[in-house]
Amino acid sequence: MRKILHRQGPAKLRAADRRFARSIRANVGHLNKKGRRSEKRKLAEKPHIVDAPSKMDLYSPKNHRAFVLFLQRIRQCVSTTSKTVINLKNCSRITAGAGLLFFAEIDRLVKAFPQNSIRCINPENLRSGPGRSDNSNFVEGALNQIGFYRLIGQKNNTKSSVRSVKRWHQLSGDSADGSLASSLLQTLSKEVHPQILKQLYRGAIEAIANCVEHAYPSPRQDGLGIPDPRWWMLVGIDDENLTIIVCDLGVGIPSTLPAKHSDSFLSNLKSRLGITGSSDSEMIRASTHIKETRTKLKYRGKGGKDFRSMPETFTSSFLAIRSNKGSFFITGRDHQPFKAVSSRKYIPGTNNSESTIEHDESICGTLVEWAIQVKDLQK
Repeated sequence: MRKILHRQGPAKLRAADRRFARSIRANVGHLNKKGRRSEKRKLAEKPHIVDAPSKMDLYSPKNHRAFVLFLQRIRQCVSTTSKTVINLKNCSRITAGAGLLFFAEIDRLVKAFPQNSIRCINPENLRSGPGRSDNSNFVEGALNQIGFYRLIGQKNNTKSSVRSVKRWHQLSGDSADGSLASSLLQTLSKEVHPQILKQLYRGAIEAIANCVEHAYPSPRQDGLGIPDPRWWMLVGIDDENLTIIVCDLGVGIPSTLPAKHSDSFLSNLKSRLGITGSSDSEMIRASTHIKETRTKLKYRGKGGKDFRSMPETFTSSFLAIRSNKGSFFITGRDHQPFKAVSSRKYIPGTNNSESTIEHDESICGTLVEWAIQVKDLQK
């Protein structure tokens, strides 16, 4: 550095040296500001991590609450931050219904916020014995099977070794066109009798049509205001059961029912069914007895009848309708009762029983699920 800088005080600096000193200070200040801006940018782009529960499941009330809160955190993060990381490290279980709802939520967010990225920390490998690792992690393989990693643009080649997961097939659409559902159900043609397949098709199409026509009269109650009138469907089969699930992310049956029908109509219907309250599960139950639709089309409105007849026809099967905070089940005579149900009543004149669960948190949408034992599919 110039010798003049060692003199006592700035007053003895020559004009040229004073200009030089000022330029040094200006450059240092510029670098400091630039550095602070870089640090702010790094902080702004720091990914927000959302930890998944150990079980992605809707069947147990405890698991239901943890899973739904997990979905709420994902919605909050993806809608407000540029980078979201879903941490599945400690997740060891995923059920078909929860898997489809999870996929639908992510699909909706990816479409609504394409500028924000979603990445995933994969689950830890399962241990198959002392010192041995099973690389076919169930959760990772299941998510890869239904297209989750492809959806978020993250490479993953994990294949599940679980037969039931290998037969999971998922698709989505935004219309009531039956060709999509038909193509998915045709994957079951070798295992399912044609007449049974036809009955499953009618129920699936009615559920899809309800999604398209009735689930989205107003914005979904999650605060995001995202219009996305799609449905998602999953079909799976293993050695014991066939499962068909249809999902929508609309306002839910308990909200659409009062919007579609008069107070007097609903009051009379509830009185006839012995329903005394207006909980979400009770409103779902009431909806299965309504055979008319807003479209007034003659070939529609039979879904409730098809829904309710399934466990009667297949005594080991069950129907589950989950919407917002409520869950409603119709189970056949030979089906094991669900744990933690609030009530289980047998339907006069049938072999069916009904049960309900009221949850603490809302799934903000509807899942219709059928499960039929494979032994009943060729009758």
